Amino acid sequence: MKDLFVETGDVESSKIIFPSKSQQLLPHNRDGLVSLLLNDDGSISTKFIITMQPMRIFDNSHLVIGRDIEGRNLITDLD
Repeated sequence: MKDLFVETGDVESSKIIFPSKSQQLLPHNRDGLVSLLLNDDGSISTKFIITMQPMRIFDNSHLVIGRDIEGRNLITDLD
């Protein structure tokens, strides 16, 4: 999966960290985006992903909060 995305954070639970209903969701149209996962009720969980390629399947279900600047080789070197 490292070629598609990396998931991390508190993967054992999906605690709500703040509501997101007013957030505008940005498209997952490039690699290197950092996104928080949205729960079914629209709140944001403590899980997040880093895209390794455009992942439009995450549009409207994840909240883009940033992008990677450097260090991607640390992820791509993992086996």
